[in-house]
Amino acid sequence: MAKVRTKKVYLAINIVVILALLGSTGYLFMDNRNLNKELNLSESERTDRDNKKVIDKVAKLMSLPEGEPVVILVNSPEEVRSSEGDLEKVIATLFEDLKKGDYLVIYTKARQGIQYRPSENKIIKTADIAFAINIELVGSQTAVKKAEETLIKQFGTQVAITKTVKDGVTQNLVFDIDTDQQAEAESIAKQLTYEKGETVPSTIKPADQTEILVTVAETRTSTTPPATEQSTETSETPAP
Repeated sequence: MAKVRTKKVYLAINIVVILALLGSTGYLFMDNRNLNKELNLSESERTDRDNKKVIDKVAKLMSLPEGEPVVILVNSPEEVRSSEGDLEKVIATLFEDLKKGDYLVIYTKARQGIQYRPSENKIIKTADIAFAINIELVGSQTAVKKAEETLIKQFGTQVAITKTVKDGVTQNLVFDIDTDQQAEAESIAKQLTYEKGETVPSTIKPADQTEILVTVAETRTSTTPPATEQSTETSETPAP
């Protein structure tokens, strides 16, 4: 009986060891699989993944605007403050208490900036940012250039213009893409002497960052051939 019990004990121990080995093998397999997946990620994919984690954490602390934000990791506050870039200048002015490791989540369309500190899991500051309005001009190269010159002359750095060359545009219209720039769209329409449009034509796909779309028709000067003068000839009948 003692031998039977001993065999049963050995059998039970063997089963436990086998199950442990199987579990360990499965864990190592999954861990190795995750490691390979991590190594196969490109730098941009890894950045996108990390940025999404940051956005998810910020979303748990406050209500976020719509749209895809720009996520900036602050590696050196001193470099941000001394940078000559337009965005960096705005950041340095609005967010004075920057620390290494902070994240800035910038919503350009909503014109809002958020400073998030992971070490404290805390929103340090939110601020309104006066970004230029993103305008997309669509039309022939000549027509678009003329409209661009008018807008830059009138609004300067208040507008950021994207040009899309497209033939066959027949109407001068201004569209407020997200219906949240009504006053700006009306001002642009007034300067260009265009009409406000309601629905963007299906043949035109605005860029992701576009806030106001302007379709520009080619202006043609019609040349009417000059009228030909009718000459009246008098036939003289020779005298008999």
